[in-house]
Amino acid sequence: MECSFFGNLNQRKLVTSGGFPDTAFFTAFAEMSRRFWLLHCLGFSMHEQVSIF
Repeated sequence: MECSFFGNLNQRKLVTSGGFPDTAFFTAFAEMSRRFWLLHCLGFSMHEQVSIF
């Protein structure tokens, strides 16, 4: 399936060697995840219980 998506197995080799994929999707996903994690940490640093609802 990976071959049909990318045309080769370069992504698999890169990840297996410990690198990160150099795609627009991964860059956007990693940035969104980083911001969400920082928001999560900020919420837990408050003394009061934080609720989103």
